[in-house]
Parts: sequence; C-alpha cells; structure tokens
Amino acid sequence: MSAVPLLTTFAKWESFATEVAPTNPGPGVAGSGSRPEPSPSNPTTELAHETCELGSPATPDEEPEDQLAVYWQTLCTGTYDAAANASGRGRKIASQKLFYSWRASLKPLYQLHRWNADRMLRPLGFVRYVVNTYRMFSEFTLFLEGSYGRRLGRAANGYLCLVPAAAEVGDKVILARGGRVPLMVREDGGTGYWRLVGEAYVHGIMDGETWEEDKCKEFQVR
Repeated sequence: MSAVPLLTTFAKWESFATEVAPTNPGPGVAGSGSRPEPSPSNPTTELAHETCELGSPATPDEEPEDQLAVYWQTLCTGTYDAAANASGRGRKIASQKLFYSWRASLKPLYQLHRWNADRMLRPLGFVRYVVNTYRMFSEFTLFLEGSYGRRLGRAANGYLCLVPAAAEVGDKVILARGGRVPLMVREDGGTGYWRLVGEAYVHGIMDGETWEEDKCKEFQVR
C-alpha cells in the first residue's frame, strides 16, 4: 500500500472516530460505559459501522483529559513508548505526546481529505508532509503496526474497535474462555454455526475487564 492512501485513511478514521464519543471502558476500569455480555456464545458487541481539537499534554507528569484517548490507543493497540526515561504511566503520556505531534503533522493531508482534493494533488501534500515531519512520522508509526490491514469499526454499544479487513456490518465481537484477544465472528446462514472472521482489538476490555464467567455457554464455530 502506498503512503498517500494510508495517511488519508487515518484522516477518514479520525473523522469516523469523532462522530460519536466512544463508550469503551477506561483502561483497567471495568464497568465504565455500556457493559457488554462477554461470552463465547453471547456476543460482546455487534459491529454497527465501519470504515475535538486538543493540544499536547500540559506537563510530562500529568495526563490531561483527552477526548481522543480511546482513538489513539486503539490505533496503537495499547502499545506505549518504551523510552528509557519513561516508565509506568509516563510511557502512556510519552506516547500521547508522540500521537499529537504526529497528528499535527498530518494537517496538510487532513485538509486535502476535507477538500476532497483531486488524486493528483494528494501526492504533493504528502511530499510536503514527509519533508517537514519525517522524524515524527518515523517515531509514531512504530506504534501503528497493529492497525495495518485492519478497519476501524464502532460496535452497537459504542465501543471503538479495530477489526479484520473482511469485517462486515452485523458481525459480532465475542470473548472466549481461554482466549487472549476478542474474536470477530459471523452467523453462518442460519445454520446455528458461526464462522471466525478474525481477531479484534477493543480498547478497555483486552485484559479481561468485562469477562463474566456465569454468562459463558456453548458456541459452535466452523
């Protein structure tokens, strides 16, 4: 994939992510926002859609209210800066700073996207972007590897998520006993079986925050 379509995709994703405030639980906080029903046979969420201006943090040791927190952490699939001078919460704040610097550098591309500029003009905007912001581009994109080849989606309960490229509206995200990540499945034509579409990233539930053992039941996949 060439760089220009990739970066304009991020512009579309941010526009999509900010249409409706995500309801994902906060990291490590179970129960904030709408609670799904996580079990192998009772899908956690149904994919409803696919496809705020804030400054950088005020101080290095303080994490301000961040309206794009769920979005950028979804892009990073929960991966934070591992710099030697950052540890614990500081790693998240360092990553937050990198995101906002990178986001600011994308402004020319975002403008082209908003203007629906002709395809011949987009490479010109990208060249300007690379010349001026190569360092920030190379730093933050290290955290974006988990988003490549995926789509940004919004579940029926408002959770923002990264889903497989083959995902469709109406697919389900489930939690399976013993599984390490949420799974996306699709009904197999009313046969009572489900088909596995792939893995999903749903910020705020990746560490079992919404798991409820008593809601588990048999679930047939083929």
